[in-house]
Amino acid sequence: MKTSAFTAGWAERLREPLGKFIYGFVRDRHVAEDLEQETLLKVVRNLHRYRAQAALKTWVFSIARNLCLDHLRSAGRTRLRLIGTLDPSEIETPDVPDARAETEESRARVAEALSGLSPDARELLILRNYLGLSYREIARRRGVAAAGIGTRLLRARRGLLKKLRRESCG
Repeated sequence: MKTSAFTAGWAERLREPLGKFIYGFVRDRHVAEDLEQETLLKVVRNLHRYRAQAALKTWVFSIARNLCLDHLRSAGRTRLRLIGTLDPSEIETPDVPDARAETEESRARVAEALSGLSPDARELLILRNYLGLSYREIARRRGVAAAGIGTRLLRARRGLLKKLRRESCG
């Protein structure tokens, strides 16, 4: 595959899902934009190394994931900050102050609980719940068998639920 074939349409088709994926890891719009650009540059520079063992999209997302994890490590962060891909202003809530406060409180609780999960569990929950990927798509992106994704997601959800319950009781 030539570089021009990639840049002719792939970059534009990947921009939105890639941006959401990266933002889910770093939770900072400016950093996410920088990492998105860095991902696309790295893809173009290394396209000659792509061997088509996985879909191009899977390869691109694995590059993005690695760059995100590198960024978080280099920033000295010990936990990923995740809570979905929507800004609070994008969530429709009634114009009732209590409802908005409850929504913000719920978002904060979920973010805290997610940050306590392993990076693998967080990634699975982002891919499934926030990006809406199928088990097969998740397996392809992660380079694993699709048969085990359901079990891994179940464990990740149970871990999240356990943390949320512990927080509300503790």
